This record gives sequence, structure tokens and C-alpha cells, in this order.
Amino acid sequence: MDLAPDPSDESVLHSLDQFAIETAPQKITSPQFAVPTKGMKKEDLLEELEKSRGALMEKLNMAHAFDLSKLQFPHPVLGRLDMYQWILYIGKHEHRHIRQMERLSSAVPPE
Repeated sequence: MDLAPDPSDESVLHSLDQFAIETAPQKITSPQFAVPTKGMKKEDLLEELEKSRGALMEKLNMAHAFDLSKLQFPHPVLGRLDMYQWILYIGKHEHRHIRQMERLSSAVPPE
């Protein structure tokens, strides 16, 4: 598939709002490939996250000139998403985890 430049300047920012990804109450089990290895040190987890984010940013920098609406892949809960929506989903999903960590850390009394 040859990807051409995106002819649209329409925003996709709100294209996932109906799913309330950041605030949805139900817990969804991650696929096995996305589950962190138990027993990893915090530093190692953060290093892996940094590598993953760097690889994503590298790919996004290469993809910015193309019409990513033509690339569509299934999400196990949300259904078929185009690449713009997948990119938006990543940010919303990470924000959901940040909120979870904030709630957990505020529930733990200081030492």
C-alpha cells in the first residue's frame, strides 16, 4: 500500500471521546505481550519505557507526511482504529495509568 500525503486538515482529537478511555471504570486485562515482567527493577522498567517512547517518536517523525487514516488495525475493545486514533489512544491510555498511579500514591501513607 502506497501512502500519500494526508489531504485533510480535520482534527481527530475528539474521535475517541465516546470511549472515555481515561475515566472508564472497567478494568481491562492487558494482552500477555504488554504485561511487564514481574520482579523487574523500577530503573529497568523506566529504561524500557524510555526506549519504547523513543522508538514511537522516531516512527511518528517519519510518518507525519502520510495519510495515516488509511492504516487501520483492530483494537481488542474499541474495534477498528486508524493510525491517528491509535496514536491518540496511546496518550489517553498513558494518562489513565498516570491517574491510577496518582490515586495509589495518595492512598499510601508517607513513611
